[in-house]
Amino acid sequence: MINKQSEWDKNTNQLQYSGANNPLWIIRHNSTEKPENVKRVTTLETSALELLEIEPDKMPVGFYEENSKNFSNKSIPLHSGDVILQLTDGFADQFGGDLGKKLKYAPLKRSLIEEQSLQFENQLNAVATIFDNWKHTHEQVDDVCMVAVKVE
Repeated sequence: MINKQSEWDKNTNQLQYSGANNPLWIIRHNSTEKPENVKRVTTLETSALELLEIEPDKMPVGFYEENSKNFSNKSIPLHSGDVILQLTDGFADQFGGDLGKKLKYAPLKRSLIEEQSLQFENQLNAVATIFDNWKHTHEQVDDVCMVAVKVE
């Protein structure tokens, strides 16, 4: 199985993306063009931003079979101000809230769009607070990791 490494060409502002199970998210101004491989778009009535979801391949990184297929490569044009996000499923799978249910992705996406008004460095604290408040006294059930890069 060959997986072309995801990379960002800063000269052309093209992102080459190959994903395994977890999508790539891009937050951008909603008047900017949408890449052809967008699976879902999340918007808020109160924001001029949107979250674009680029679908991954539905297969794990370390799974090998005789008839395995290659990861697909997606080329995504980036724009100044875009925020590229990659995260583990530990956020969405965390139990908490008043009913002890999973956080899921929808509330996290809305929060990420809302938090864009904060300084980039302060967004990490805001996301951590959202997660900790949701989890409250529940035990953490999975790894939690998020990487965010802002295009200047």
